[in-house]
Amino acid sequence: MSVSVQIDLRTKFGPARDQKRRPTCIAFAASDAHAAQRMNPFQPLSVEYAFYHASLKRTAFDPHSGVGMSDILAAVENDGQPEENGWPYLDQLPADITHYKPPADVGPVYRRGSQYHAGLAAGCHVAGNRADETLMVYPQLMRRAIDNVLRNAIRYSPTGSEILLNCTVDRVRQLVSVEVLDSGPGVPESMLTDIFQPFFRTAPGRESESGGAGLGLAIATEAIRMHDGTIAAQNRKEGGLQVTIVLPLRTPTAEPQIRQETE
Repeated sequence: MSVSVQIDLRTKFGPARDQKRRPTCIAFAASDAHAAQRMNPFQPLSVEYAFYHASLKRTAFDPHSGVGMSDILAAVENDGQPEENGWPYLDQLPADITHYKPPADVGPVYRRGSQYHAGLAAGCHVAGNRADETLMVYPQLMRRAIDNVLRNAIRYSPTGSEILLNCTVDRVRQLVSVEVLDSGPGVPESMLTDIFQPFFRTAPGRESESGGAGLGLAIATEAIRMHDGTIAAQNRKEGGLQVTIVLPLRTPTAEPQIRQETE
C-alpha cells in the first residue's frame, strides 16, 4: 500500500504526545487543532481542561469514558482552553472522581469563538432575508455549521463590508436553504469542492495568515451531512463567494389527539 502526502502538517503541530491508557484521543486532536490555529509557534493547550468540560456536557458525568466530537468542539468553543501548564495532562484520573476538577487559577483561557466576534468588531456587517421556520435539528451542530461558514466569510471579507445571510423555505420541494454571501476574493473554480476537506488551503499559508486551521468548513460539512443535507460553494458574479446549505424541511409534528371512546 502506498501513501500519498498531499499536505504536510508536521510544521504546524507539535510533537506527538502519549495519552496513556485514557480515552482522550478526540480531545488531543481537537486541542492541537485549536492550538495550531491560535499559537505561532505552536504551544500546546490544556487537553485536560477541554476533556473535563466535554465530559460535563454528557448526560452523566463520567470522565472514564471517551467524549464525542460534538461535545469536545463545544467545549473548545464555549469553555475554551488555557495553556498546557494551566492544567497539565494527567496520566490517570484521581481515585476519588470528586477531586477531578480544574485548578483554581489556570491562567488565560482561549476560546474558539473569539475570532468571529473580532471579525464583527472589525466592521463586518451581517444582513439578509430570513424566513422563520422551526426545524428538527441537533441545535449545537447546526449552530456550529452556520457559525463556521459565517466565520469563513468574515475572515476573507474586506473590513467594513456586508455579508449576506439568507434563509428561504421551499414548501413544494420540502427544503430549507441557507446562503452565506461574502465579497472576498472568491476561490479558484477547480477548488470549490476541495475547500470542504479538512486542512485544505487554496494557497500556501492563506489559512495560517488569516488565523484559520482549515477545519471550519470541514466541520460544517460533517454537521450538515448528519442532517441529510448538502453544502456547496460557488463564486459570485459580483465577486466573492456564496456557500449554500440545503436541508430537508423537517418540522416538529403536533402531538396526536387522543380520541375518547364512549360505550
